[in-house]
Amino acid sequence: MAEHIRDGTGESNNAWKIDDDNAGKVKMQANGSDDVSVQNPLPCDGDSIYVKDLDVPNCDNGDFSGSVTDYFDSLKTINTNTTSDNPKTIKLWFNRTIYAHSIGFGCDNLAKGFGSSITVKLLGSGEAVRFTKTFTPSDPNSFLAELGPKAFNGIILEFNTASEVCLSNITVQKSQEVNASLNGLDPNGDVQNVNVTQDGNLTISDNSSGLAIAKGDVTGTTFVSKFGQNEDIGTGAYEDIWDGGGTYTWPANGTAPITHLYSTGADTVEIEVQGLDIDGELVVQTKTLTGTTVVALDTALWRVFRMKNLGSTDIGSSNIVHASDSGKTVSYAQIQNGNNQTLMALYTIPAGKIGYLLAGSASIVGLVRDYSIDGHVYMRSYGGVFQLKHTFGAISDGTSVFQHRYHIPLPIPAKTDITVKAISSKDGGILNATFDIVLVDN
Repeated sequence: MAEHIRDGTGESNNAWKIDDDNAGKVKMQANGSDDVSVQNPLPCDGDSIYVKDLDVPNCDNGDFSGSVTDYFDSLKTINTNTTSDNPKTIKLWFNRTIYAHSIGFGCDNLAKGFGSSITVKLLGSGEAVRFTKTFTPSDPNSFLAELGPKAFNGIILEFNTASEVCLSNITVQKSQEVNASLNGLDPNGDVQNVNVTQDGNLTISDNSSGLAIAKGDVTGTTFVSKFGQNEDIGTGAYEDIWDGGGTYTWPANGTAPITHLYSTGADTVEIEVQGLDIDGELVVQTKTLTGTTVVALDTALWRVFRMKNLGSTDIGSSNIVHASDSGKTVSYAQIQNGNNQTLMALYTIPAGKIGYLLAGSASIVGLVRDYSIDGHVYMRSYGGVFQLKHTFGAISDGTSVFQHRYHIPLPIPAKTDITVKAISSKDGGILNATFDIVLVDN
């Protein structure tokens, strides 16, 4: 006696049955009366399309011999279309929506094949064509058409030839979306998540990515771009490239003489001051000018390398803003008329940082250009002397621009002073200079 195993509703579950009439053997079944086989497995999903996935009544094998199920039952079937139709068409329709990334074709008769052009059309609801792509197989007997992950309800296959087409098997490789989290070990041995950008790319967070550093995505890493101009370089000696002109006065180590701000006019705007305190620590502070009366900084500075106007009005047309000592004896930084910030091609690496010099440039500017410039880049380690690190030249009737990029960034220790100097072949030379540094915490 044969008996189907039934569920609680009294219906057959189409999984298996005990066949008492066949020597007591257990016989596996799926899909009603079909025996379990490679193409008729138990109700479970797989990595490709099976016969069980086909809605056979709504499939159409066109003028091909055999049945659409042949393409999924065996690799040895030889279904042919000998008509002169062009294209020759097969339609596959599925019992449910398929999410797949490729379709493979095979012909087991090496003397024939499926031609040199196949158009794949993916069908949505109502059999509307949602995607079309034509492929040119390099082998007419075996080809895999890569589609990229697509969701569809059916497929139309068009073999673009008037010649005979032979087809043995079709494989539709399913895709599966996976949400995964990548992580790795940081230098401390702690596990950290790997992030992605808004457009789905992996976030780059190392010193080679300027955008990541600028966005603050690289922990312990910042950048500074220094630029300056000297509008009256003479012929007698090398001058620093800053808007104060002439030779810059560097305060002695262990001192902090930069204590006050003032204007040469009636300015009352807010000024941001960037510099280093007596210990070389980076300090950014903002003070409001009170005209020509000095305003004390909250923190006295050993170095100052940038000031800028944060107010809503320009600094007076003939005024200059100075960072100085209380007695206005020495100007250590200046905001010149019309600039609203300092122009200083000099810098000191803050304490606790290592600077990496990425690039530098210089150019001759101005309307009077019948002169040449010799330039030097100097660095001085803390407690040491200025050493020449780079030379350059520019000439008004030749190469008036100098650029240098360090393919391997030049490391610069903490508290190292950096300055650009130049001398002109004619009084009144004007030079711009700039350099870019990445700062990394020690």
